Amino acid sequence: MVRVFAAAAAVLVTGVACAPSSHERSPLLQAGIPLLLVSGEDEQPVPGASVVIGGRRYFSGADGRVDLDPILDGDVDVAATNFLVRETALPSGRTLTLWPTSPGYPEDYIRHLLYKDAAGTRAEPSLSVDAPLRRVMAAVVQVVPDSGLWDDAPARTAHERAIGVLNEATGGHVRFELRRSAASGVVFRASVDGAATAAGALTYRDLLRNEITSGRIVYANLAAARSERFVAHELGHALGLQHSIRPRDLMYFSAPQAAAASFSEQERLSIRLLLQRRAGNRYPDNDRTVSGTADLRSTSVVAD
Repeated sequence: MVRVFAAAAAVLVTGVACAPSSHERSPLLQAGIPLLLVSGEDEQPVPGASVVIGGRRYFSGADGRVDLDPILDGDVDVAATNFLVRETALPSGRTLTLWPTSPGYPEDYIRHLLYKDAAGTRAEPSLSVDAPLRRVMAAVVQVVPDSGLWDDAPARTAHERAIGVLNEATGGHVRFELRRSAASGVVFRASVDGAATAAGALTYRDLLRNEITSGRIVYANLAAARSERFVAHELGHALGLQHSIRPRDLMYFSAPQAAAASFSEQERLSIRLLLQRRAGNRYPDNDRTVSGTADLRSTSVVAD
């Protein structure tokens, strides 16, 4: 059985100004304009949530509504049964989405798929420290194979089908496009390099702070580049996914080459929720501060 050992190798952005930067304050919430809490999964209201704003505690009603005092400013802490604890700034709108959990979709699953570096997650859960959420913020990701892959019909077909799998999962909020040449924007170039023999493929991600701005996918051989599953797995890294702890998932660290390319229901939910959060979000669900850095780049490569 052919197996792929796929890693998300990152080109990290570091700099001299590494202190967390404070979030931008939203306008004060005024009396008579409630805050609405909804699930990020289905936009249904979240009742009975504890909401702390400016040192004052409120509870959401059956309709997910939180009626506030006349003028409030400050951070928001939300705790609700079967949701991750939400720590954020006052929303610029009046709706705040929460990240659901369940016995079939536990916190540890979410933590590994999105907040643990892929290189640390194997057959056993990772013991590494949590990483910030890294994701593409642009609307379009260009996938540009080199001439050898572009001219190879099976490889090109595998990339086309894998891109379809990604686009179906993102619902078009981030759209992957296969192109022969790159335009400006986020570009992932794909090639074959026998030096990547430690893995079926490697994904290198260029980061500005925690936003994925471009990168490369390097396949160990042509067979890997012709595998729809291999390609879809690497494109999952390009989007911002790490490794799953469930062997049947597309983002599990290893798989037979001929296995189907399809995201599990839990992976699809994670992608939907990932796209509702900013790059730099911290586990469990804190986007109040994001580390700001100058544009000084270094390279880090993680291999399985």
